[in-house]
Amino acid sequence: MSKAASPSSKLTRRTAIAAIAAFGAPASAVPSRALDPVFTAIGAHRAAYVRLDRVCRLVSDLEGDIPKERRREWFDEDRAAGVGADDDPRWTAALAAQRAAFDAEKKTAWALAQARPSNSAAVAALLRYATEYEEEGCEWPSLPETEGGEEKWMITFHHSLAAALEAMG
Repeated sequence: MSKAASPSSKLTRRTAIAAIAAFGAPASAVPSRALDPVFTAIGAHRAAYVRLDRVCRLVSDLEGDIPKERRREWFDEDRAAGVGADDDPRWTAALAAQRAAFDAEKKTAWALAQARPSNSAAVAALLRYATEYEEEGCEWPSLPETEGGEEKWMITFHHSLAAALEAMG
């Protein structure tokens, strides 16, 4: 008998996924990670944060490349007041991308705060991710109309986790 066919050979993640893809698997055989949307929400926030970081670096790089008189706009209020109408198009595009990235990161962060994990693995992953995010020096977003928004995010987060844990029984 060949080594590859040996009954003692270990099942790898790759072969298990290939087998599931080829033959399907009952829901009970799929890991809890695949069943809980919290893992998707964590991935979405992580990706949104990476995009935000990249576009912030782009804005920073352009700040050094474009003369100050060609990058006068900074805030939404500037645009509304006509400030920066003759800014470099790269600057205008980068600021628009930055605004969109901030909005996407905020949206995905609030989705995490409102998530209701369905199992303990998802609760643990969500708590771990929230802690790691803060340990990296990041802050959770605030609602524009409130002071102390981070606290509001955390309150929403805690309420959502408490409700999820109660539902688990």
